[in-house]
Amino acid sequence: MISSDIFTDPSLYTRDVLSFCTTDVVGIRQWLEQLPTSQLGDTSKLLFNALIEISELNIEAEVKFNMMQVLHLPIEQVLVFFTQNVMDEIPFTSHHHENILDLIQQFRCYIIRIYSDVVLNIHLKTSDSKLPFCFAKKQRKFRKLRALSSYLALEQLSLLKRHQLTLYKESLMGQWQMTHTLFRSALKHKYHQINIKSCQPQFAHSQNNVTNIASLYKQITLLDILNTQQVRPNEIYALYQCSFEWVSYIQFSLKETLYTRYFIDLTVDAPPRLQQFHTQERHKLCIYMEINPLLQHINLANLPGDKNLSATEKKYLSPSLIFHLLNTLNYPSERRYQRYNFSSSIQITFGLDNAYHYLTNSKAFKLVVKKNEKFDLLMTDQYQAVYTRPKELPRLYQCNILDISVNGYRMHWTKNTAPVGLHVEEFILVQENNQSPWRGGAIRWIKQLPNDQVEFGVEILSQELIPCRVTDDQSDQKTSNDYAALLIRKQDLLNEPSFSIIVPNSKIFQENKNIDVNLNAQAIKIYLTTAKLVNHGFAQFNFKVLNAEDQKILNSFISQYAKSRNNLDLWDGLK
Repeated sequence: MISSDIFTDPSLYTRDVLSFCTTDVVGIRQWLEQLPTSQLGDTSKLLFNALIEISELNIEAEVKFNMMQVLHLPIEQVLVFFTQNVMDEIPFTSHHHENILDLIQQFRCYIIRIYSDVVLNIHLKTSDSKLPFCFAKKQRKFRKLRALSSYLALEQLSLLKRHQLTLYKESLMGQWQMTHTLFRSALKHKYHQINIKSCQPQFAHSQNNVTNIASLYKQITLLDILNTQQVRPNEIYALYQCSFEWVSYIQFSLKETLYTRYFIDLTVDAPPRLQQFHTQERHKLCIYMEINPLLQHINLANLPGDKNLSATEKKYLSPSLIFHLLNTLNYPSERRYQRYNFSSSIQITFGLDNAYHYLTNSKAFKLVVKKNEKFDLLMTDQYQAVYTRPKELPRLYQCNILDISVNGYRMHWTKNTAPVGLHVEEFILVQENNQSPWRGGAIRWIKQLPNDQVEFGVEILSQELIPCRVTDDQSDQKTSNDYAALLIRKQDLLNEPSFSIIVPNSKIFQENKNIDVNLNAQAIKIYLTTAKLVNHGFAQFNFKVLNAEDQKILNSFISQYAKSRNNLDLWDGLK
């Protein structure tokens, strides 16, 4: 496990030589040629140990930089492989994956430390006023080396920030201070706008499309601003890809203006903060961020036709992400409902399938529908229902409530390993006690805390949940699958009850499409109209019943279920 003080502990140079090869570039190259490329685990371990030893070397900054240049690309290839093959399976699938994800962070942190140490050592060497006159000839060379090292350290800080956001983790202690220090040094010595590619064309390690330190710093701050713990890991990746273009819309200034939205105190270990929360006494080393140009660009991108979107934005931006951006870049709105302190435990389970099991008194249900060509002839003997008890009941978890609002909960997961279903936008079923009704909702945000604990927010969608099964009415009945679904009933004081349906988020279920809803061995046809909510794990649609006979069946089913909701007699009768 990486130390939480890796960015705050002073560097200790306790080595004069490397244990695994000669202490020079040639030795590193020869050692790399002998690595077991077919054994990724052994290779990554050897590379990581090499990083640790190089960080401890007491050698000239230029030699250390050149050694890192040789080592950097093989390390990046290993990290890219780990990222591509593990990140899709997060969050929280196994201890093995957790260890790999932690290893990625450790690699990034050590690379940052080594490059930032190079910057510091060059600064100490060039700031000595008693240096001989002939040393001035080397100043240009050191300036270039310092710019390259600063860029590489900030690039790793950007990748580390993306990695942490994907895992819902906070920044490490001293991480922001390290970021600010590197940028301050670049500002002071006026190399923050140098084009790194033109500075060293052979520079091949960079994954970034941004070419200077100022843009990299903007990217890191922008990623933090756009993070609200309310987007999924794949959406963090999408924002990261778009951020390469968006940095051009971010403006920094040394003076506060009417358009200033955020300010950054370069002397403290903290991210950008909203201007409305600043104290009156500002440190002189503050810079101010204007994001209005980016907000205007996203507003234009939201127009019909996507004419103002770049190829990257068209590829990665979904309507929900554009909505997230517009919400985030505007001043945060007041909470819709006030939160109230409430300490208690609650039962939870994740996903539509698990919710279906508990709402039907834990009966697994499979309906095979045999239709005549004329669907309107609904006869009981046309349907064969098969009911089986599952081998293992879906997992119920106990979780702590931190506070509540009219429409949701803030919860705290205290165990070491979070459950598999804990994803942003996942459907969740909650029950405060055995006598209270089940309520259905969606996980809106997740925040990982120290010691592997997790805090997350749940928005309740309804407590009037009616389980059913759905199939695509266009599918072949011999091969079609049915899916767990929930009918949602909402009662308005002034209007008739309204209904919607929650189904898996699949291409099978889309707007303007007919589907079959199976109710207690009877089937009705409905027409999906508008999508009220489209999440990664499920979608909620308004719908219309296609004929009067089906409407009677639906009304009767809902009436029966409402009467027997407390003891679920309806489902007991299906044994």
